[in-house]
Amino acid sequence: RVSEGNYYISPSLTNLLFNNVRTKNKKSKTKKLTEQLPSIEHLTKAEILILKLIAEGRTTKEISEMLDISFKTAENHRTNISGKLGLRGSNSLLKFAIENKSQL
Repeated sequence: RVSEGNYYISPSLTNLLFNNVRTKNKKSKTKKLTEQLPSIEHLTKAEILILKLIAEGRTTKEISEMLDISFKTAENHRTNISGKLGLRGSNSLLKFAIENKSQL
């Protein structure tokens, strides 16, 4: 086959290549599912309210005073929201809130 200008791949190498491609495809499908945009569907009503206030530029202290909750509780809500949305850091939460303000 090679002398005729064709390719030759041994059967054992063919199986290895196909298994490798199959594994990569499974990983990429899983990765695509986890990379989907975060959804606010999993947030509680209180978390959505806090997210709205964050979108307005309110600080954690202002939010705690407005909702008559402790500062620590407001911080915990922010942490929970970030976790549910797959966000890291307060800046990413603020950015997400502002970008999605119309959907809140």
